[in-house]
Amino acid sequence: MVISVGGGALVDRTMRREALRCARVVTLRAPAATLRERLAGGADRPLLKAAPGRWRRCSRRGASAYAEAHSTVAADAPVDAVAEAVTAQARGALSMLVPLGERSYRVWVGPLDGLAREMTGMVAAAVVTDATVARHWGEAAERALGGRPARVVLRPGERSKTLRSVARVWEAVGARAPIAAR
Repeated sequence: MVISVGGGALVDRTMRREALRCARVVTLRAPAATLRERLAGGADRPLLKAAPGRWRRCSRRGASAYAEAHSTVAADAPVDAVAEAVTAQARGALSMLVPLGERSYRVWVGPLDGLAREMTGMVAAAVVTDATVARHWGEAAERALGGRPARVVLRPGERSKTLRSVARVWEAVGARAPIAAR
């Protein structure tokens, strides 16, 4: 079952967290030009008709909420293609969301062949692993992500569970992620 809600429905934190707990939440993203075209002259959108630029403000205000989704689908394709992508995302429910607003991230647990699809819309990606797993799966994980993800290889075992290791991960990812000043 797919439940389609408006852009502002999940801005409420309590409602969003309940949706995240009970369902797989997929955010649709589209470039400003696509949104402007789709929203132009919509009789069923009286608030936007009264203030044509309002959608930009609504989009910015909801950015943190929209980032808290299990996955993201590009919505600038034809409707059938978008629906197919959403369905594929729902089938691949092998990730766990850590909901932190615009700092939200997903942890992927599953086959590598679905990893690139899961990462659609992500700005930065990292393969964090230990040396043993990296020998067997590191290159395959990087290929599955396409592009060039950050790679952090730690020593196996408890001795790597340190703040120094966390700092290595943050440095590797931080070098690839945009910095947003508030």
